[in-house]
Amino acid sequence: MSPSTVSTASSNTLAFISDKFEWLYIFGASGFVVFVLALMFSRYGRIKLGPNDSEPEYSNLSWFAMLFTAGMGIGLVFYAVSEPVSHYLHPPTGPGGLDAGDSSGQVAQDAMNYTFFHWGLHPWAIYIVLGAALGYFSFRRGLPLRPASAFYPLLKDRIYGWPGAVVDILAVFGTLFGLATSLGIGGQQVGAGLNELFGIPNTTTTQVLIVCAITSIAVVSVMLGVDKGIR
Repeated sequence: MSPSTVSTASSNTLAFISDKFEWLYIFGASGFVVFVLALMFSRYGRIKLGPNDSEPEYSNLSWFAMLFTAGMGIGLVFYAVSEPVSHYLHPPTGPGGLDAGDSSGQVAQDAMNYTFFHWGLHPWAIYIVLGAALGYFSFRRGLPLRPASAFYPLLKDRIYGWPGAVVDILAVFGTLFGLATSLGIGGQQVGAGLNELFGIPNTTTTQVLIVCAITSIAVVSVMLGVDKGIR
């Protein structure tokens, strides 16, 4: 209803969070990496996310392909090129930092460091924490496959009441905003490609149609299940 107002409000909120809590993002994400590595090499890393006699349903290669496609997707395709270039032209080191004219190569190195931080081990560690929690409580403890189930040690049976509903609703909105970003980037990227190859105008209408097409494919894929859809 009011795109400009929402854009201004979200931009101001992002600027505030980035300015005041960027240290929390960096140390938090790094903490997840340390945590999952400790989990993997400890005795807890040997716990199956299912009954003790269960066996893997997919090969490592097949499972990795599904995870990589669902976990990164269009974001990596877009940002693998645009992010290091953006950081090189506009270094995020702040006042007094190196500028893009530096001849030592340090700016380019920093640009790749930031990109790897965003798309390397750190995001996967965050995915693992959520995936392991959901997998453990659902397939090991027999709870519903809902984000609220991961809070069972804290909420107990209240995961079936309004506290659990609040957790699930927040998770849904978080997922929606994340998907909106990926779909928006994907719509613009596919639209630009169609314009370059076939001369189709890359208008808002074109991008909306592209988003609808991608969403339809994704919905059908999910409805068909892992074997016939996502895989």
